[in-house]
Amino acid sequence: MRSHVTKLLLTLALVLGGASLAADLPRFLPSETLFAFGVEGLSAHEAKARPFIDEWERLDLTALLEAAFAEEVGEEAPDVPDIGAGFLDLLGREAWLTVSASQFNPLPAVTLMARVTPDGMAAVQRLLADLDAEGEVTEMTEGGVTFRVVMLDDEDALAPAIAYATFDDVVLASSNPDVTRGVLRRYQGAQEPSLATNSGYLATVGALRSGNTYTFLDLAAAADVAAPFAAGTGFDALVERVSAAADTAGVWGTTSTITDDGFETVAVRVLGSPSGDPRLYGLLTGGDPVSDRVLAFVPPTALGVTVATADLPGWWAWLEDVVASEPAIGITDLDQVVMDSVGLDTQRTLFGWMGDEFGTITLGFGQASAMPTDLTNPLGESVYLVEATDEAAAAAGLNELFTLATGFASMMMDPMGEGAMVEPAQRQVAGVDVTDWQLADGFTLSIAVADGYALIATTPEAMDAVLGARGGAAGLSAALAPLRGRVPQGARSFTLSDDRAALGFATETLVEQFGMMSGLSGDVDFEAVEAASAALAEFLAFATERFGGSVSYSTVDGPVVRSEGFSFVEW
Repeated sequence: MRSHVTKLLLTLALVLGGASLAADLPRFLPSETLFAFGVEGLSAHEAKARPFIDEWERLDLTALLEAAFAEEVGEEAPDVPDIGAGFLDLLGREAWLTVSASQFNPLPAVTLMARVTPDGMAAVQRLLADLDAEGEVTEMTEGGVTFRVVMLDDEDALAPAIAYATFDDVVLASSNPDVTRGVLRRYQGAQEPSLATNSGYLATVGALRSGNTYTFLDLAAAADVAAPFAAGTGFDALVERVSAAADTAGVWGTTSTITDDGFETVAVRVLGSPSGDPRLYGLLTGGDPVSDRVLAFVPPTALGVTVATADLPGWWAWLEDVVASEPAIGITDLDQVVMDSVGLDTQRTLFGWMGDEFGTITLGFGQASAMPTDLTNPLGESVYLVEATDEAAAAAGLNELFTLATGFASMMMDPMGEGAMVEPAQRQVAGVDVTDWQLADGFTLSIAVADGYALIATTPEAMDAVLGARGGAAGLSAALAPLRGRVPQGARSFTLSDDRAALGFATETLVEQFGMMSGLSGDVDFEAVEAASAALAEFLAFATERFGGSVSYSTVDGPVVRSEGFSFVEW
């Protein structure tokens, strides 16, 4: 029997939506919230979503997907959320999903609170009636509001009990009845601490402009809740160190907004005191702004590029310090452990020549494969660049690293040791020495060092493309070049992406993956899968033509790490 709980959660997920007002519900939600996701104002953008919804309905994709995922040929198919008219009917005004816990009540509570439309309320009420039939129901009251606690006897249930209430235009459900009581008290006027008064929330989501979606994560609070459970396990020093690191990592929040020309996202991380973990604080806030030197390698056919600064040797040293802080682990020198285990001198081979700038150039995506052992181009077509302060040392280090990697791959593919390890192939591309390392049939990585960067390519063709573009006059493509101008001076990282080209490139793989996933549901109705795949491909092609490019970047200002992103869509 299909779980009514699953149906309820799917429907409540569809209810997430809202009016274009600032978020209101956080003032009723638990102050001890560790994670929150909120949505509002989506119904105001119905006209933007309408072309996609109309195309989905024209193709009858909901019915086709349900048929493709049926467990048995001819049997009832699983529910697939409808993004058509039914979805718009269920759009509400505002909704939040939270996970809360405290040292006094450490069992995490999952809570959903939403303001819904009358049609949405009617749909939820029908599903709540089904939920009541799944278990034992007890009625309780908090102030003037009656709520129900359903003790579930359902193998698919996510929690042993659900405490829910519907009142005014509000749907409230929680896995903890005490949390439900607290929400109801605050809704009825009790002046108690809430998510809206949480200092971390106020410093992140509360400090950002209103949007359509919100995300909040309090790493420090989560560590404080978890720490007592780890006490007495024999790793007290490590627990203390991780807790200090979490306190320094602080809190994180985002808002995303639908605009007339796409999406905008702003994310803020507010670090805690540097005294908790001074080294971590320095790693998160230090570093120089990125340069444009990586862009000289980007061919006009690239789907996207990312450039960032990071002190990777510093991060390794921090990890070493964390591991060494716990005597019970028994590792005082992580470098020596790696040397003893795999014969790799991390400092000479890697960290001794690494600079602080890194880049990724994406030219294609991995191919779908029904077999997990099929290694044909599993990484797609990308080139990873690492700044090299010493090019000779970088070349020697990469060759040593790949000699080890190839040896391990050979042993895994031929555990009996009957085959010989394939020797690397040497060649030149645009005056640069390139080494091709074949890890398996159809899976070859390429390495090179040029212009102050070590390059690792997931295919020889990708290496040829970036080295061929190096220093050329073509520059960035017409899709990527305008995006670079939106990155401010002093950025610590940025990503430029040609979303239209990327989605078009990935459509075939996505459709193939869909076919494989549907085949796992049981006896395969090949005609249903083929029909759904064709319709899905047509829908994705339609959507792809409406996407443009996207750009994101991050900046650092004292203890605040801020990220902003823009994705352009032709609604």
